[in-house]
This record gives sequence, C-alpha cells and structure tokens, in this order.
Amino acid sequence: MKSYLKSLIIAASVGTVAVSAQANAVFFETFNAMPDDPSSTATEVGGQTGDTVTDFFRWDPNNTSNPYITVTPSTTDGIASISWNLNGSGFELEAIYMKGGNLGGNIYTITDDEELIGSGTLNTPTAGASGTFAGISHIDFLVSPGGVTRNVPDGGATVMLLGIALAGLGLIRRKVA
Repeated sequence: MKSYLKSLIIAASVGTVAVSAQANAVFFETFNAMPDDPSSTATEVGGQTGDTVTDFFRWDPNNTSNPYITVTPSTTDGIASISWNLNGSGFELEAIYMKGGNLGGNIYTITDDEELIGSGTLNTPTAGASGTFAGISHIDFLVSPGGVTRNVPDGGATVMLLGIALAGLGLIRRKVA
C-alpha cells in the first residue's frame, strides 16, 4: 500500500512542476537608422514582415498610458523593460521601434508566439563614439490586424490529474486482482 501512496505523491509533484514553467520573449532582426515618422516606420516594418502594419501606440516621457502596453525605462539611458498583452485589442504586435539619438532607432520584430502576450528588455542604438545607449526619444508599437484571444490549456494541471487518475486505477486494479 505504501508504494501506491509514493506513486501518487510522485505523480502530483510532476504535475506541480509542469504548472510553474514560463516562457521568455525572444527578439530578433534589429535595424538601425529608421525614419522617425510612425507611418514610414510602419511601412518599412511591413516590407520586412510581409504584413499590413500600423502604428498602434507611441510611448514617450509625456505619453505613457496604454491599457495593453507597459514601458518601464531603466535608470540607465536607452534601456527599457516592456511588456504587452494585446488580448481583446484586435491586433497582434509585429515590431517595436525604439528611437534614441541621431542614429535613428532599433526595430525589434516579434516572434509569432509572442505577438499577443510577451515581454523583453530593449535598447536604443549606441550614441556615437561614447559606446553608451542614446536616451529614449520615443517607442513605437507596430501592429497588424488579428489578436484573437488564444486559450491555451494548462498542461500542468492536466498532467497532475492524469497522474492521480492513473495511480487510482492502479490501486483499484490491485484491489480487484
């Protein structure tokens, strides 16, 4: 009987570990010296991604409020932690353009699995010969139509319940046999 209890505890702990797993955002394809105009930037990103892209929100020190996007500038110039949850907005995030200094800005395109919900730490281009990041002028969030809410099943709870059910079936089988 003790071995069945041990199996049940192991199955439950495996399910608990699976529940706590999380993914991290991945950014790729950084472009420098992009135009400052949001519509020009959106056109350029659309050419890169093959999507119809529009400027969804322009963050700057005087315009920080958006219900879908959170920007937390670092105390170090040119770096910001950014998170987004576009569920219910009707849009998917395609790219983020981070402007700073006289060299333009960096464009970060977003991977498919992060278009609705994601986060990351981004930076502006370096400022001339100093080797430090330029201060943030503004950040454009470029989107395309879409943004259907995705309901992802909780795999950890499913694994835990399956483990408990299998352990229970093993107990019943032993009692019947």
